[in-house]
Amino acid sequence: MKTVEKRPLSTKQKVLAISLCILLLMGSVVGGVLAWLTSESDPIINTFSGSNLEISVDEEINPDGTTIFKAIPGNTDAKDPSITVFAGSEPCYLFVHPVKSSGFDNIVSYTYASGWTQHGSTGYYYYIVGDLQEGALPADETIYILQGSDENDSDGDPMTNGYIQYKTTATNDQLDFAEGDHSLLFKVVAVQQNNLTPAQAYSVVKDLI
Repeated sequence: MKTVEKRPLSTKQKVLAISLCILLLMGSVVGGVLAWLTSESDPIINTFSGSNLEISVDEEINPDGTTIFKAIPGNTDAKDPSITVFAGSEPCYLFVHPVKSSGFDNIVSYTYASGWTQHGSTGYYYYIVGDLQEGALPADETIYILQGSDENDSDGDPMTNGYIQYKTTATNDQLDFAEGDHSLLFKVVAVQQNNLTPAQAYSVVKDLI
């Protein structure tokens, strides 16, 4: 029987053995990285739509603002200023602020239509349009500012959608004014209902009208 003599590893052989061990170790690490389990989910899609709020102000009886109303105590004149909130608009508050010439209230009286609410002593009135639960308006909505009547005015015109009346308490001096000295103008602003109370909405519009 031959006896195999074990020879000690030379320095060169030892370096090679160590190198192989290092390579094997590196190979196992690299192999481990490549072996990680991965999975990819479907994307979460968020879609947004825009919002809108659009109004217009009109007066059928005096569309261009050129009609002259003659102030005779006790007489009435049909006057039908209206606000249209267009379809697709978000629910909103309409705020109205009358701008009157000095002394106007001594001569003319009028009443706001049903649905308008006086905002404290500010002189502003507001109207709630639409319902937050129902979302954007499905159709145009027209709101009249002044109270109407089933009767006709002093000239025979229907007052269905609003009118003004000249006070019998007005004095001769108060009635003695030049054409154009007195005027009534309604300024209107719409502001969203969402996230706003009427008081908060007023704080938004008070500097605009």
